[in-house]
Amino acid sequence: MRCLRLLFGFLLFASAVAVRGQEPWEAAQGVLHQHCTKCHGGVKHKGGLDLRAVETILRGGDAGPAVIAGDPDASLLVAVLDPDSDTRMPPKGKPLTKVEKERIRDWIESLSAVVKTERLDVPSEMSAVTAIDFFIAKRWAEQSVQPSMPVNDAEFLRRTSLILLGRIPTPSERRAFLAETRSSKRSALVEQLLGHPEFARHFAEVFDAIFLGRRHGLTGRARALKRGDDWHRYWHRVFQQNRPWNVVARELLGSTRGEDAEGAQWYLAAHRDDHEALVRSLAPTLLGKQIACAQCHNHPLVPEIEQRHYWGLVAFFTRSFNVETPQGLRVGERAVGGDLKFSTLEGGSHPATLAFFSGDVSEPTETLSDTPELYHVPPSAAYFDNLEKRPDNDAKKKRKDTVKMDAAPVPQFSRREAFAEVAIEAYPDFAKAMVNRLWAMVFGRGLVHPVDHLDSVHPPSHPELLEWLGDHFAASGYDVHAFVRTLMATKAYALSSLPAGGKRPPAESFACWLVTPMGAETLYRSMLVAGGRVPDAQGRFEGMDDERFRHAFARVYPDLFPEIYSPQVGEGLFFSNNAMLEEIIVPAGGRGSSTDTVEAAFQQVHGRSPDTEEREAAEAFLGSSEELSRQRALLWALITSAEFRFIH
Repeated sequence: MRCLRLLFGFLLFASAVAVRGQEPWEAAQGVLHQHCTKCHGGVKHKGGLDLRAVETILRGGDAGPAVIAGDPDASLLVAVLDPDSDTRMPPKGKPLTKVEKERIRDWIESLSAVVKTERLDVPSEMSAVTAIDFFIAKRWAEQSVQPSMPVNDAEFLRRTSLILLGRIPTPSERRAFLAETRSSKRSALVEQLLGHPEFARHFAEVFDAIFLGRRHGLTGRARALKRGDDWHRYWHRVFQQNRPWNVVARELLGSTRGEDAEGAQWYLAAHRDDHEALVRSLAPTLLGKQIACAQCHNHPLVPEIEQRHYWGLVAFFTRSFNVETPQGLRVGERAVGGDLKFSTLEGGSHPATLAFFSGDVSEPTETLSDTPELYHVPPSAAYFDNLEKRPDNDAKKKRKDTVKMDAAPVPQFSRREAFAEVAIEAYPDFAKAMVNRLWAMVFGRGLVHPVDHLDSVHPPSHPELLEWLGDHFAASGYDVHAFVRTLMATKAYALSSLPAGGKRPPAESFACWLVTPMGAETLYRSMLVAGGRVPDAQGRFEGMDDERFRHAFARVYPDLFPEIYSPQVGEGLFFSNNAMLEEIIVPAGGRGSSTDTVEAAFQQVHGRSPDTEEREAAEAFLGSSEELSRQRALLWALITSAEFRFIH
């Protein structure tokens, strides 16, 4: 019964975190998608009105603007929802409920604060930290929001260790930080952790999951190719050396080669010449856009993403193919071929050009023959001999067989290189996508939410700030360390998770720290520390089968950036019926008093002393017994609490 109470208490708390207030646009968007976009979005735009995005709603249709920002009573969209209206909407079926209408009205009232997207001129002498504080405080003033109080040093240490190292601080790390008297101790801590081996390891694991999914789930792709540890070593080098993000992106696309890029080829290779699967992964990870819905028609919700963009992105990669070389698996590229056609809903068939969101890319006039003169690094002679045996449209055979060559072919005109130029060097959303993802990693939520929906349907909470940060990140040379350091020096980062006045402000205001669940790896390693283990200088835990435990936790907690955190019963059962916890939780034992044991347990797990009620209950449970089973049970109860499970 006690276990069930703990389980349900955990789920109730987590559910409260998950539903702590839909944002006005998200709530209104759900109503519009359910009742309106069938006729006013996607394929149909009746009356010239597109209700998929804020921009198109404000533009209106044949009858003029659909919405007057800040004034629902004067907005046509609200008027037609009246059942007595001459042009009642929706025209068939039941009218909208009172709650649904209120969601539309609330969103229109909030529009006055979010429709302005012009850039603000920030004085050049203003630091990035000051600029972020300025933009955030500006929104607090607009929304009449009172920010929370700052956190104390212990809370700052725990939060920062979880984000940068992927674990809670050890008792000795906590004592050392709290004993430090320098006024710059917090910035010094961030600098220290950015240089810690565990930072590179933690961020490498996060970006491995972002780009190739959870490793245990890649049986059909990466494991079939015997993917090695060089992929993880590559990401470790990226964050240890603080490689510029635009360089990293080029290496992942195979347009920049060299010894430092060894391992990056796995991103392309793991998709096994399935170029559509590659594009469906690449668009959200590098560009922050979901484009899968534009495969068969223009995106039904996002007007600026068209079907030609989906197939255009695929066309950039159709000449690429996996090559087995003496140096290992590589991704080569043909100089000709790779032509595609796609069909529209209207029945037409169109060639897929190199279409990108910011404009099409032209390529040299294609010759009909694939010859060595078209390459910087030509394929082997056997490749040209076998062209007749490997027709260009035999996609299934290409995915099944990996070609063997002395070196991966590099054409004089590379479509992948052309994509890198247009998507990385000349497209502002590339920088904004990484800025938004790093912001979400630090603050628990992106300026655009969800983090991979950088489009007109999901306007940023702070449009001016996102524009400014994208420019700043690019101007800094795409410096990831510097950007993270900047975010952690802001006032918003140091705010408490307890709201001012007891009323939680809107999540997108960042006026109160957003309580978020730990990811799988973070939870696992934090449990090791809370269970009594101490990592070595490289962050390794002696005697632990790291891969086995990581995969077990990742199966239960797979999401890194959940749109809405919705805890599952399986999470509670994982903690209640799992022999692994016997291996993770290792009480120190000994003959100390129950008071000392309780104090040590709370410091070890929560980084604080127990309050009177907690102390009395824990001491009563331990009694005078020195049994390790009771000490282990006490640690288990603390580790399975909501206070431990969440970043706060």
